[in-house]
Amino acid sequence: MSRRLLAKRVAQAHMRRVAATPGEVLAGLDREISRRSQTLRPQGGPQRWTVGDHTVRVERDGEDIRLSCSCDFWVYQGPEYHARQGGYLLGSPRGTAAAPRVRDPQGRHLVCKHAAAVLGRLERS
Repeated sequence: MSRRLLAKRVAQAHMRRVAATPGEVLAGLDREISRRSQTLRPQGGPQRWTVGDHTVRVERDGEDIRLSCSCDFWVYQGPEYHARQGGYLLGSPRGTAAAPRVRDPQGRHLVCKHAAAVLGRLERS
């Protein structure tokens, strides 16, 4: 599967997740999003976004996107596994990146709410 196709699937999954998430939760996350300055990164390198107490790293190359989040949900509930399998994981996995057979047996957790909020912000920009 190409990264371009995977990026589209991640965006579609994000939109389904946003539709299923209560509006007040997303509005709260949207207010908490801030972009950290990238003084040490070359132009085009990963961007760091702060969402509450968590950091979402995003790297875009045209339509391709790679990302990761510092939250525990990303590691233990499936998003890290799906990102690694799909080729959209930015950096190395923090956990084992094992299949979440107990926590996400149906494979629905493609991104966490922090990454979903950042993806939503990126879509609007």
